[in-house]
Order: sequence, then structure tokens, then C-alpha cells
Amino acid sequence: MYLISEFSKMLKVSKRMLRYYEKLNLFTPSHINEQTGYRYYSESDILKVEKIMFLRDLRFSFPEIKELISYPEAELNNEIIKKKEELKREIEVIEKEVAKIDIYLENRSVVGNNSSHFFKIKSLPPSTVISYRDSVKNYSDETDLWDKLNEFVRENNIETTKNHFSIYELNHNEIEVCIELVTKRDLSQIPRTKDITIQQVDNNCLVACKTIYGSMEKIEDTYCEFYSWLSNSEQYTTTGKSKHVYVFGPQNERNNGNYVTELQFEIIY
Repeated sequence: MYLISEFSKMLKVSKRMLRYYEKLNLFTPSHINEQTGYRYYSESDILKVEKIMFLRDLRFSFPEIKELISYPEAELNNEIIKKKEELKREIEVIEKEVAKIDIYLENRSVVGNNSSHFFKIKSLPPSTVISYRDSVKNYSDETDLWDKLNEFVRENNIETTKNHFSIYELNHNEIEVCIELVTKRDLSQIPRTKDITIQQVDNNCLVACKTIYGSMEKIEDTYCEFYSWLSNSEQYTTTGKSKHVYVFGPQNERNNGNYVTELQFEIIY
């Protein structure tokens, strides 16, 4: 049997933490002297504490550990495998955030004080949208597409979010206007037409984003300038796909001088 000081040194865990494990009912020393309060630890206690420390290193919470330590070995292994997948997803998120920082720093070093080319990088969650796609001669024709889609949404009482955007593909004369759906509704009940569809937008790439204030003409000028700059940059590769995300736009603002639009260009870094 080991005293708490010996047990603490052996496992390289503080006496305070051992008492804390005991307070949380994660484990109890093999023997506690009722008169002195001295705690005595056995070889079996070593395995118990090592398991607690291992699970803690895997970022399980104490309430989770309290439950897990009573699991049969097979069930415990399954939970550890689930944790592994969870950690891998977290690593992917962190790696994307690190990539954003790298791009930001390189962006600042490349554009210097030229704020006209400054932009931000972000990743986008997947979304389910109702969309209408058609050919256009110029950007101003996009308003007609929004009128048709908004009318269809109103007539069919379709529940949507405030996320409105249009999708452009390089060298195509088509625009697809999209409104994100509230997905708690049974999507199979929402009507479709030949031109109006429901689709999943996966958003797998990072996007370079730039906010524009003003009319479609200003958006078009900035789009061409910014896309040209990105295409000639050695740091980024564009996929040829872009979005206009409207805070205020054709779907909710008739005065195009008041438009607030975020240009989003898919990039590979």
C-alpha cells in the first residue's frame, strides 16, 4: 500500500488532483484510516487513476469519465473511437483556421496599404436552397430573376432564412439566384418547376470575400477588378465560381444605391 505522497510521485499527479478525483467519485482509495484520515493506495488504484488520466488526456469531461470508467472494455473502445473521429474533425477545423491566418498575413504583405484589394477568407457551412437559374445579358437582369423566385416563394408559403445569394460561373451567361430554406420542414412537400429547384450547396472550398456598397454597376466593376487581381496572384487559385451574398439587394431593396453585397470567390490555397 502507498501513502498519498508516494502514490502522487509514482503517477506524477498532484495530491490535490487525487483528492479532486475522489471528490468527484471517480475513484476511492483502497483504504482510508478512519482515525487519521490517511489514504492508502493499492496496485489496483494505479490502473484506475491511469485510466482516468488517459481519458482526461483525450479531452473527455469529468462527468463523461465518471460514466466511462464503468463501461466494459468493448464499449469503452467504441467511445474512444468516437472521440478519435471527433478530434479529427476538430483538427480539420483548426487547420482551416490556420490556413485563413496564413492567407491573411500573406494578403497583408502582398497588398500592403492598397486597401482596394484587401479581403477576408472564410469557410461556409453547407445549406439547402431553393433556386432559379436563367440566362442574362448583364448584371441588372438579375433583379428579374429575384422577382420570379420571390413570387414563387410567397405563393407557395415557403419558409426561408435571410440568406440570399446568387451564383456565377466564369464564362457562363447564366445566374442562379438562391434563398436558403428552413430545413425543419419536409422538403419533399415543397413544389418544384422546370426552372425552380431545391438543392444542397456543399461549400467545400474556402472563399475570398469582399464587401461592396452600392449599385449593380459598382458590383460589376469591383467583381471584374477583384477577380482579375485574384487570378493573377501567386498565392491563390480561383475555381471560377463566385457568389453575390446580399445583405441588402434585389430581394429586399428597390434602391440599388443602398445595396450591400459580399462578393465570394471560391479559392484553393
